[in-house]
Amino acid sequence: MKRPKTYAEVREWLEKELRRPVSDSLWSYLDESGYIYPIVTDLEPEGPDDLLRAARKLSDLIRGGQAGRKKHPYRKLEDQFSIPEAERLRAQVTSNFIGRLAANTPEVCCFWKDYLGEKRLTKKQAGILLDSEAPRLYNLLFFKKHKIPLSGHESWFVYYKNGQYSPMYTRNNSFLEIEWKGNDLKLPYTVEQWLRLGDKQSPKLSILGNRFTPLPSKRGFHRGNSTSVVPGSVFAVLRETSIKLTETFGWREEEATWYILTEEPPQSSPIEIEPVGIWRQDHRRLRLRITVESWVSPKTLMNAYRYLQQQSNDCQSHLFSIRNLTLVDEVSELRHRNDPTPSWRELMHLWNKAHPDLAYIHRQCFHRDFKRTVEKLIMPKYFWPWFDPKKKTKSKKEH
Repeated sequence: MKRPKTYAEVREWLEKELRRPVSDSLWSYLDESGYIYPIVTDLEPEGPDDLLRAARKLSDLIRGGQAGRKKHPYRKLEDQFSIPEAERLRAQVTSNFIGRLAANTPEVCCFWKDYLGEKRLTKKQAGILLDSEAPRLYNLLFFKKHKIPLSGHESWFVYYKNGQYSPMYTRNNSFLEIEWKGNDLKLPYTVEQWLRLGDKQSPKLSILGNRFTPLPSKRGFHRGNSTSVVPGSVFAVLRETSIKLTETFGWREEEATWYILTEEPPQSSPIEIEPVGIWRQDHRRLRLRITVESWVSPKTLMNAYRYLQQQSNDCQSHLFSIRNLTLVDEVSELRHRNDPTPSWRELMHLWNKAHPDLAYIHRQCFHRDFKRTVEKLIMPKYFWPWFDPKKKTKSKKEH
């Protein structure tokens, strides 16, 4: 396989492997989870394989299938999670209608007229603009004065030290370079500008993380999910307009920013899932944040949760007995509070004294029940991309 080198090639390769288009929501998740960047930068030899496994695991959270998983031959199709077509269509129509309402707000109309000349940007044009540095610093008058088009220019900071490129800012050897339509303009990157952009109190423009655009010619990376801006600059006005849309329509700032540039309204699902995972040497935890429209039927919500739980726990969700849960709680407390730590024989004696009806005869059985319950309770095997069931964490040796 020829290794893809750009974001565009990665997405094209992934669509061929999955044999279907990659949705924007899936691409956004994969990008923000760090699966794509190691491929285009050649940091991880196994990057494409990791990306494909993650995509197969998650691609059907929206579509409702189970791509990439072996299905039980007797499993009925009705048991799989799917959003009814009427509910999915209702969400789409609502999003499109709200997008048309947003197009009539005074702030958006003014921005389109003054900054875009009543035009809308393509995904590629919008992505390149958001990666540019000049709109962070300068206002619209600057662009008009130098006849620089907002859409169609590229700009980046260049740092020199002793005549060589340097990744660090230097007072006398740093400048902003702008290119457009065969023209080139170099401007000093002043200390004042550098300090204002680096100030944590500076306003920040939120940017959609899933924009699918090629990298600018002289930049080796896309901008992150937010960028500092100088008040009064083009991006500062874009930010203020975005905030107005978030207050009016409940969009996220990055979604509003993308809409203003492209007039593409955010497409929401009736049910949105956000896995929140913690992976540590001593414990693991996975929580599912489910945001649901108020009109979604209880049956759809229940099917969604059942499906997600099966996906994350691989149908191995454990039910613990009251005795074992109490055992873990009380014994771990005794081990935590006492120094030196009591032996397992001493712990069993204390347990039997407190719970004669649940007494243990053999120390091995007592230790086994405690250890097994802790492993299943604190170190469960999750099956989301960042929880690899093949990797086993070595627990500390029990005393």
